Amino acid sequence: MSSYENYDRSAHAYDQTRVPAGLEIVTGCLSQSPVPLAQQSLLDAGCGTANYSHALIDIVRRITAVDANATMLARARSKFSAQQQNRVEFHQSVIERLPFNSQQFDGIMINQVLHHLDEDPQSGYPTTCAVLAECARVLKPDGVIVINICSHEQLAQGFWYGELIPDQVSRMQQRHVPLAVLERLLERSGFAYGGRIVPLDALMQGEEYFNARGPLDAVWRSGDSIWSTVPARQMQKIKQRLTELDQTGELDRFVQRCDLARAGVGQMTFVHARRK
Repeated sequence: MSSYENYDRSAHAYDQTRVPAGLEIVTGCLSQSPVPLAQQSLLDAGCGTANYSHALIDIVRRITAVDANATMLARARSKFSAQQQNRVEFHQSVIERLPFNSQQFDGIMINQVLHHLDEDPQSGYPTTCAVLAECARVLKPDGVIVINICSHEQLAQGFWYGELIPDQVSRMQQRHVPLAVLERLLERSGFAYGGRIVPLDALMQGEEYFNARGPLDAVWRSGDSIWSTVPARQMQKIKQRLTELDQTGELDRFVQRCDLARAGVGQMTFVHARRK
C-alpha cells in the first residue's frame, strides 16, 4: 500500500487518465528471457488497477498481479473478461514479502511503484532492497525484471505542472531511488544489470497530460499521486492561478513553456536486469 496516497479514495478515478505507457519497452525487455514471451508466467508487482497486466494478458501465458490495496485490486479484477480470468490471478500483499514459491516466474514488472514504499534512504533503501531480494527469489534464473521509475531529472523537468508544485516535486525526488543506486541494488540482489531505456514520447497520462485545466479537476489529479501531497490551501492557490491564466488567455502558453524540457528528458525510465 502506498505510504502517502489513499488509493481507497482515488482508485475509482485512477483509470480516467492513467495509461500503460512504454508497453512496447516492457515487452521488449521481457522478450530477452530464454522463455518465449507467449509462454511466460509474469508477475506484476504492485499492479494497481492492472493497466499493464490488462494490456499484456493476451501476449503472455499467465499473469499474477499483486497489490496491497484491496480497492485497487477490485478495480483490476473488473477489467478482465471471463476467458482472461483463467489466465490471471490476484493477490493482496506487500511486494517486500511475496506469497509465492521460489523460482516461480519467468518475468517481473514493477511499474511506478518503488516511490510508494515506506523507505529510509539514509539507511541504504532497506525496503527497496527487500523488494529486489524477493523478486530475485521468485524469479527463475535468466528471468528478466523490468522496473519503470522516474529519474530525479525527469521529476524536475518532465511534467509541466511541476512548475505549480516545486516543493512537492522536491519531496518526490527524495522518495525516488536514484537510478545509479537502483542499479547497484539490483546487482547486490542477484541480478545482472541490463541497462536503461528512456521513451521520450511516452506520457503517463496519455493525451490527458496536455489538459491545461486538468489540475482543476480532482479526477484528473488522481492520475498522478503527487497531487495527493498538495495541501488544500495550496491547491486553492493553484486553482486560482490557473483560472487567472485561463481568463487572460495565457494558460495554454504557460503549459507549452513549462513542457519544453520534457522533450529532452522524458517522463520515465525503464531499468531492466536479468536474474543470475
